[in-house]
Amino acid sequence: MPLPEGFQFSQSNLQAYVDCKRFFYLRYLLKTAWPAVKTEPALENEKFERMGLAFHRLAQQHLLGIDAARLSSAAEANQIGGEQLADWWNIFLGYVQKLPTALPPDAAVQRLPEVILTAPARLGRAGSFPYRLFAKYDALVILASPTEERRAAILDWKTGRRKTKRSKLEKKLQTRVYPLLFVLAGNQFNRGKPFQPDQVEMLYWFTAQPDQPERFMYNQQKFDEDCEFLADLIREIEACSGENLPPVGEGDNCAWCVYRSFCDQGTRAGEM
Repeated sequence: MPLPEGFQFSQSNLQAYVDCKRFFYLRYLLKTAWPAVKTEPALENEKFERMGLAFHRLAQQHLLGIDAARLSSAAEANQIGGEQLADWWNIFLGYVQKLPTALPPDAAVQRLPEVILTAPARLGRAGSFPYRLFAKYDALVILASPTEERRAAILDWKTGRRKTKRSKLEKKLQTRVYPLLFVLAGNQFNRGKPFQPDQVEMLYWFTAQPDQPERFMYNQQKFDEDCEFLADLIREIEACSGENLPPVGEGDNCAWCVYRSFCDQGTRAGEM
């Protein structure tokens, strides 16, 4: 399918394509308005999503240096999140300085909130494409040790009702795109030198189970495999016809899809 000039691939739109090609076409190419409620009950789901956004803002402001007590007061006063947002926030304060796990004792730690990186989709021997890769990271932690090369940890806050299984995270495009793009575009955090893949890790932290983060170490083999995977995926997207893309079919994805009426997949949203 023809992609617009300057199209940016992100973990979100790549995941959308993998989950359902028709959703990708409607959402990211046709930019079709969302005609249906995603989840029932709608108001409760909207409240939960807004609470997640509020938590991310609090985390960003904390890492920017705003006083924790002031932010705690804001969390308690938040009319959307109520006690649950305040609980998330207090738990976060107890963990954030310990992340990532296994901090070197002599490391100088720099925590950077909400970093945006973008780079041309030049994937080495796997291929180069006239598009860009894009990612917005919840936080980066740069570890500078006098005895070792700098390391970088990508942190991502997950505010879902349940912790995502590691086996599912391993398959997520986010787990592949975020470290790959950081290797391609993170040299500004390493005195102008690109980070090597084995200097990078990714860590998911869950409000649902804060004491059980999931840590993914990166390496050269994974980087090469991810380059090949993304190159093949981009070529597949370029080769698709667009209009004739079938929906994924009946299942959980369809029940929660805002475009389900386009595919005759029902009128009622999936339950939370």
